[in-house]
Amino acid sequence: MLFFGPGANREFLITMGIQPGDGCAPGADREFTTPSPRQGYDAGMKQTILWSLAALLLLASCAPRAAPLQLNSPEVLEVERIANAAWHRMQLVYLETGEYTTNALADLRLPSGVRWLVEAFGGGSYTLRFTSIHVAGVAWFVTPEGVVVRRVS
Repeated sequence: MLFFGPGANREFLITMGIQPGDGCAPGADREFTTPSPRQGYDAGMKQTILWSLAALLLLASCAPRAAPLQLNSPEVLEVERIANAAWHRMQLVYLETGEYTTNALADLRLPSGVRWLVEAFGGGSYTLRFTSIHVAGVAWFVTPEGVVVRRVS
């Protein structure tokens, strides 16, 4: 038998043979009422929304601004061309021999101020890093997947 409405808990306990005040069930001697669904909801929800917005604005003001990379100068285009040439050479050697080797880059002509560094090598993969003294804070990373330009510190 299901009981609904005010006093339902009391009726249920009496039907089960438990009288209010018996001490058999905690709280059996008092009525259980359900608060109105809107009671306290509006004020609490407004306060929660306001605090959430304040926290969001505070965090947004502290976030670093990510300005798009301006990669259209002749020096930048030259480094990008060299990085792409290195990727093509590495892929050609891999197709010919079945493994990657930096010997493919031995005769790669680098413009003044451009250097490359092997960051990771082995296991059928590699990472080369190309930088230029003319382009600060940017590096080109060459992997078997291609060339990616990233900000670096």
